[in-house]
Amino acid sequence: AQPRTGGLSAPAAVAAAPTVAPTQIPPPTPTVVPTPANAYTTIVGGVVAGLDVDASRGRFYLADSTGVIWISDAPTGQERPTLQTPFNIGARSPVDLAVDQSSGYLYLSTRICAPAAPGCVLVVDGRTGTIIKSISLPGVPSELRVDSDLGLLYVGLPEQRALMEIDMR
Repeated sequence: AQPRTGGLSAPAAVAAAPTVAPTQIPPPTPTVVPTPANAYTTIVGGVVAGLDVDASRGRFYLADSTGVIWISDAPTGQERPTLQTPFNIGARSPVDLAVDQSSGYLYLSTRICAPAAPGCVLVVDGRTGTIIKSISLPGVPSELRVDSDLGLLYVGLPEQRALMEIDMR
């Protein structure tokens, strides 16, 4: 006679724990870094204080610390830029420069203003170099940016820990 197990069967074999095998992940393929076909150097008279590009007119402007604004044309971006006769705004200690893409006006934040403001923004005609307007500021300016779509100019005033907004219209 066979002994009875009371309905219990022999214990099932325990499945082996899965082993973790390290997966080899290949290193990423480096992407191609765009390299300009040509790079040019142009010497200007002073330390670069600010620069901006007028994309609609194919030129860029550079203000140096001596108060000279250099203009360079490179309409397609493929040819060597040519410097034009610079504008001279005088010894005003430019800090930054921005171009209004819709009007072509240049905005320069400067440290020296007439009569005695601690700083100002000069509005300059980008074609002729004529100073159109001087906007006095309550402090020494730093960087500035133009929002051509909204018609606004933003000027940093670091000593006041402030950002000034100027309606350019």
